[in-house]
Amino acid sequence: MQENNKTKFFIRGGQITLHNIRMFSQVIKVVLAISLASLILLNVLWYMNINTSYQKYLFNSLLTAKAKLIFDDKAVQDFKSPDDRVYQVLSKNVLKAKAVNDAALVIFDNAAKGFFLSIILYFVISTIAIYLIRKKGKTLTQDQLLNEHSLASLKEYKKIVKKQKTMSDLILGGAPLIKESETKHLFLHGSTGSGKSTCIKELLQKIIDRGDKFIVLDKSCDLTKTFYQEDKHLILNPFDKRSKAWNVWCDARTQADFDSIAEALMPMPKGSSDPFWVNAARTIFTSTAFKMRDDVNKSNITLLRNLLTADLEKMEDFLKDTEAATLVSEKIEKTAVSIKSVLATYLKSLKYLSNDKNVLSIRDWVADPSSKGLFITSLADKHATLRPLISMWLDIAINATMSLTPDRQRRIWLILDEAHSLHRLPCLFDGANEVRKFGGCILLGTTSYAGICDIYGKDGARGILDQFNTSIYFRTPRAETASWVSKELGESEIEEMHENISYGANTMRDGISLSKHRTRRPAVPYTDIQKLNDLEAYLRVSGNYPIVKVKFKIFQSNNDVEGFIESDINEDVFKDISKLEETYIQNPNSAPEFKQNSSKKAKDKKNKENIGVKDNEFNKDKKGSSNRNNIIAEDMELI
Repeated sequence: MQENNKTKFFIRGGQITLHNIRMFSQVIKVVLAISLASLILLNVLWYMNINTSYQKYLFNSLLTAKAKLIFDDKAVQDFKSPDDRVYQVLSKNVLKAKAVNDAALVIFDNAAKGFFLSIILYFVISTIAIYLIRKKGKTLTQDQLLNEHSLASLKEYKKIVKKQKTMSDLILGGAPLIKESETKHLFLHGSTGSGKSTCIKELLQKIIDRGDKFIVLDKSCDLTKTFYQEDKHLILNPFDKRSKAWNVWCDARTQADFDSIAEALMPMPKGSSDPFWVNAARTIFTSTAFKMRDDVNKSNITLLRNLLTADLEKMEDFLKDTEAATLVSEKIEKTAVSIKSVLATYLKSLKYLSNDKNVLSIRDWVADPSSKGLFITSLADKHATLRPLISMWLDIAINATMSLTPDRQRRIWLILDEAHSLHRLPCLFDGANEVRKFGGCILLGTTSYAGICDIYGKDGARGILDQFNTSIYFRTPRAETASWVSKELGESEIEEMHENISYGANTMRDGISLSKHRTRRPAVPYTDIQKLNDLEAYLRVSGNYPIVKVKFKIFQSNNDVEGFIESDINEDVFKDISKLEETYIQNPNSAPEFKQNSSKKAKDKKNKENIGVKDNEFNKDKKGSSNRNNIIAEDMELI
């Protein structure tokens, strides 16, 4: 069987090879024949046009004389003088005539030049003919791209954008964005070290040169180091010495404002089957902060002490006649302490905020036409602590932008790199949809689309990204994620050419047939996305424009500032709060100020049995209500 296969392969290879040789010889014969005919024609044309009429006559006379002398050495022939008089002369005298020999030399010299030029032209014509034939063969057998704008070179892309007069002054990786498209938002995706930060730096430099207002989430403080100017920009980071002070009252005027802050500060746990605990914590926070708004001595520390260290009796009295009163009642002590553990988990970042009375209002800063840049920073070892606070600040900024008067010429940039490292931003979906009319521009960058899905859910993440019209995709090493990127970049419609070869013992059976078939392919295969070099990316802009591959350059900065200057935080000020936080998070049922004597416990036994009924106004989930008395510390840490 193996021998038969070898014989079959030999026959197949031989037949196809011989058929190819025959077809090649047919084509090359025609090409050479045409080229040779062109060579002869060129020489004739050269002879006829380069020499004068009399030179050609003298040369013809020379040839005639030589022909006659072969048969008769005394041959006579007519000879015309330059003045057109005709004489009878001996042929041998014609051969000796100086004018005749001079004309012959000129003609031979011209013929040599003509032959040399025609040889060059011969090879040029042959090469052109071979090239055109080969190009025609390639065109006939090559897959044809039907939607030409699916993928283009940078030069082609620029030509299209320039022709349509839609070129923006924002240029990334050498490719101009589409005019006015920044308010339709930008999405950046790529693995660590692939070039996202360089892209953001290039864009931020242009934003600063424009004079646009911007808010930057700077998780590594690298952007702060590159662009921060003390006389123009502000920093928000309680661990940075240069940070402005902030408290919840400077950006909240109404109870609805406090509700928004509480929602951003205390997000609902992923996959939570019982939202009661977070909703209850939000309610207590909102009611407490709202009641403190007119207190001249209010501060972040006093707010935390009222929430965490005050006993239930004092809290119940303070929150009397509010919707939070029943949640801090001594009658449901165990539930109240568990709710406090949720508050302790999310509010611990507030204790690091400065209690300086000169606070920054993000809402006022956004509304101020003279404000330029705000850097919201953190470092890796502090990010988990600051995550609730940063998420809240960004949510306030989005809401503040949407509270301005509509102005499509205004530009307020919100640059959120590493967006998957934040809590869920409640207003991001609506903000991305609505902020455009107020001049808002959002850049959302991430190394993990799965991380965005994890926070907002697949449908939520898809809904958010649907509003980002400009996308830049850097290298993604994982095949699954690269396939997602490839799908996002779209498909190309291809007309595939199929070549079929037939052969047989008789050469009449030998032949090649071509057939066309339409199909669709990814505009950029996922393997191309996996193989991108550092600083290379695929850019897809808003509108009917092609995808283009761009390359960024290392960003050079002359800014000489520190990205982070550690502040001096006196932890003794909130030592009692820190101790209570640890107690609540580790064992929410053992908070010292809520220990009761045995008579008290006996008195409340009946009330404890009815906890689920009393809390029903916050959550009607029966399963959640039945489990509220069994909160485990691990569950709190997962939030």
